[in-house]
Amino acid sequence: LLMQMISSVLGREISAGMTYATINGNILTQLIAEHEVSSVEQMREISAKSFDMEHYEPQDRELWKELVGIYESAICKDYAE
Repeated sequence: LLMQMISSVLGREISAGMTYATINGNILTQLIAEHEVSSVEQMREISAKSFDMEHYEPQDRELWKELVGIYESAICKDYAE
């Protein structure tokens, strides 16, 4: 739900992978340090092939634009006081 909301607010596709992404990143960083992987692009390729990714497309874009406008108005009002 959170990723879907972020996608809708930003108006961009969001891709999310494994729950323990930090572990994956640490392993890939160690591989690059040991010269087993040669680039960030190769790290991304390994990660994409190793774990299922979920993709979220923006939904209800006009509604989210309106809600962001209301939020920004409230925040700006608080700072102006």
